[in-house]
Amino acid sequence: MFSSAENTQSNNPKWYCKCGICNGKWVPKRTFHRHTDEVFSNKTVPLLPKYQFDEAAYRDENLLSPLFSGANTTLLEAVTQHLHVFSTNHGMSKSALTDVLKTEKRTLPQPNNLPASYKEAKDLIKHLLIPLYKYDVCVNDCVVYRDNTEFAGLQSCPKCKEPRYFNGKVRKSFTYMPLGPRLARWFGTFNLCKLLYAEKISVRGTLTDFIDGSLYNSWFQTGGVFEATEEPLCVPLSLFTDGVNPNKHTSSQKSMWPLILTWINLPRTIRQVMGPMLLMGIIPSGPKGCEPKTLEPYLEILIEELLDLTEFPLQNAYIGAPTTVKVALLQFLCDIPAYSKLLHLSGHSALRSCPYCNEVGHYCHSLKKTIHVSNRHFLPIGDKMREGTGFALQDRETKNPTTISNEQEKQMRLKYDRLPNKTQKQKHQKETGLKGTYALMKLPYHNRLHQMQPDGMHTIADFISHVMDMLIGKHDGVNVRSCEKSFNRFPEIWVQQNSAVTEALPPQGTKRNKKRRLNEENVNPEESIVLHPTPWSLSKEQIKTADARAASITYSIAHNISPGPHFSKPWTLRTMNAKLQASFF
Repeated sequence: MFSSAENTQSNNPKWYCKCGICNGKWVPKRTFHRHTDEVFSNKTVPLLPKYQFDEAAYRDENLLSPLFSGANTTLLEAVTQHLHVFSTNHGMSKSALTDVLKTEKRTLPQPNNLPASYKEAKDLIKHLLIPLYKYDVCVNDCVVYRDNTEFAGLQSCPKCKEPRYFNGKVRKSFTYMPLGPRLARWFGTFNLCKLLYAEKISVRGTLTDFIDGSLYNSWFQTGGVFEATEEPLCVPLSLFTDGVNPNKHTSSQKSMWPLILTWINLPRTIRQVMGPMLLMGIIPSGPKGCEPKTLEPYLEILIEELLDLTEFPLQNAYIGAPTTVKVALLQFLCDIPAYSKLLHLSGHSALRSCPYCNEVGHYCHSLKKTIHVSNRHFLPIGDKMREGTGFALQDRETKNPTTISNEQEKQMRLKYDRLPNKTQKQKHQKETGLKGTYALMKLPYHNRLHQMQPDGMHTIADFISHVMDMLIGKHDGVNVRSCEKSFNRFPEIWVQQNSAVTEALPPQGTKRNKKRRLNEENVNPEESIVLHPTPWSLSKEQIKTADARAASITYSIAHNISPGPHFSKPWTLRTMNAKLQASFF
């Protein structure tokens, strides 16, 4: 800001001052030091943006010139439309786009500014694109060969010993799209930055969005991540990842994992749009199209950038000055299998499958899966549902399930990492439901118990449909009733043998002729048992009444929901509108 270089050509030596008052003038030495003291005493030293972005790049005269004389379409619009078609048609090659551009260039009035090839089109807008970082990766996802790391110059993986190259070509790579330059573009574009300062509309103080809740507001209170910081200058992020299969007719159902960040405090109307949603990269599939073995090496790249962007300066186009922006990853939205891979937790079929408490499940041999019969734990002691004769167990412990603190969980994960062999680690995981430390724990504000959100999609889509199937008796059978018997619940529905059928069958080991043996083998096993009505299933008349009630519900026009017979036709709850409708139940 200031320069101590003296102008020796004059009899009166002067110093070059670049403060806001002088703006680059030669002033006397006394004036220079006075301005220096005033600026630094008031702490008005301007910030230098970490990432440079100038919105004027989009107003380049060459890009905004007409495509041809008299055209309403600019050169930038024409090139953008062609590249959009190219990127959305996955079977289109670069040579095919070149042929299209050449044909259209000859067809348009001459002369015209349309580029004649894919290379010319990309070079025209290359300075407007965000930077991309491409890394070599171990074929088994052990390490990422990044510069300035111990793996940079290795020719093979230090863990699995797999070679990095095959016939001179990289076997596997990962493309990362950095977050910082995109935030610089958002804050540096006036119309986009203005959205961050838009006033929020509160509807009578009701909870209409996540940002109306107490968890979001706690981030800005004393002790929160964004304490003493203006809300528009904060970037709270939510991470989503899951296994997807971009191709049909492949043997693997989960071939790659996209890493997507959502900007939580953006307006709700644009928060979930693919533009504001930040795709950080796509973790490639493993050998033979299988899902990656681990996400850790890829997440470390994201975590390092988040630590670097915890608090950094950016040019704010709305206020016309550099400002300090804070970035934090504070929420995770995944399904249970993705949580297991991302946060190193046991899966939903494990005995310690609950990620929030210390409850231990029970393996049911009849259903061949783990179930949880302690649902009454979560109810208040005085709740009326505890008095119901048809709700869970009456003699269960009435205390709520215990939870562990963030520090206790950290110690258990560190203990897992210190165990010497795989057998001891598996035993520790079975007892605690934890698999060890993970990359996200490097964030100083990380707290899995508070930031890991429930699996809402499956709760609404799957759990609600399971409840509906239970009500109409779709999955009722011998296995379900045998499960209830093993836990000594609902004795009135236990399976009973039909004496009229069982007495007709000879004891095992009796010699029978071929004709009689075939007749006995064709007997339906369900005919030899008696299934009494369950207290949770509806009769046919009750299902008709429930359908009539569901069809008579009136919803707001804003929700775009159509009521229907969801009990006799539970498949209607699989649609997107029905998932929202199920949440009203």
